[in-house]
Amino acid sequence: MGIGGIVVEEAKIVDVSYNRGVKRSFLEPVVQYITAAAAVVVIVVTYHIVIKVNPTTVALTFLLAILVVSANWGLRPAIFMALASTLGFNYFFLPPYGTLTIADPQNWVALFAFVVTAVLASELAERARREAQGAIERRAETERLYKFSQQLLSSDNVAELLNVIPRFIVDCFGVESAAVSLPNRPDVYRSSSIRNVLDVHDLQLVWSRGEPKIDSKDRVAVVPLRMGVRVVGSVGVSGSMLSRETLEALSSLIAIAVERAGAVEKLSKAEATRESDQLRSVLLDSVTHEFRTPLTAIKASVTSLLSTPLSVMVMAVTAEFAGTRWLAILISADGEPLKEVEHPATGRRSIP
Repeated sequence: MGIGGIVVEEAKIVDVSYNRGVKRSFLEPVVQYITAAAAVVVIVVTYHIVIKVNPTTVALTFLLAILVVSANWGLRPAIFMALASTLGFNYFFLPPYGTLTIADPQNWVALFAFVVTAVLASELAERARREAQGAIERRAETERLYKFSQQLLSSDNVAELLNVIPRFIVDCFGVESAAVSLPNRPDVYRSSSIRNVLDVHDLQLVWSRGEPKIDSKDRVAVVPLRMGVRVVGSVGVSGSMLSRETLEALSSLIAIAVERAGAVEKLSKAEATRESDQLRSVLLDSVTHEFRTPLTAIKASVTSLLSTPLSVMVMAVTAEFAGTRWLAILISADGEPLKEVEHPATGRRSIP
């Protein structure tokens, strides 16, 4: 019961996905810089050979290209393109042409304004790109949290819910493994029984201290499950670094789901107990009624016998029978002896 539902069998194959990621991360910036340099060359050739335009048009074209590069690839390729554009603008479009020297002081001002404008535009475009990317990531995390919260409503049984929570985390957030630990349960619930990257000691240490433990190097994060100021357990993820806000929201959802399942389970048990008591009370009332009807008739018969002239012995026996306490009690309206069956803690009644 303490192991999660996912068990992954690993084949003996060398994983080269990391090498592919390294090659991709190395080649991508190189391609960006080469593309930025090629764009500068195309602009220079177009305005220097194909179409003759004034320096203002050239400068605006360079700025537009720099903005496009900064918005798509970031600040560094944009700065590289701004420097290359400055050299090309100075060499081909500012007199004296064909040299990197500037004779007219006004051209110095124009070149300086071009460089400053290009750098500032690149920075603004990069900031806008970061904000847009952050908004997209936050929206994606919100959608994942909503999907995760919907999955947490799938079960009202605490043990079953704890078994499936790690698998839900792996499916919704794309982490390699997840684990949940509670103080009142000795088991650690995991998404996989093979990759036990999350240490049991770390999980127990986090819910005992109430402080998160995040290791960016190993991409492992363990956070406490909080219900207000009370810590009810801990959850750990590995293989992908989620933001701190996402981890806090994730832990809060799990804590609420576990407490909700526990409350529903206790309520179900209390409701079953109440229905059992109610059924027992109905049965006892029925039995009391079945006893009361014939005993009333018996008492009436005995009373009738006492009113008729009989022998002394018969009258004595009949009077003794009519005077017994247990007969009067059994046919009384309260039915106290039968209530003692419903509440045996009151003790045993002796019948004379």
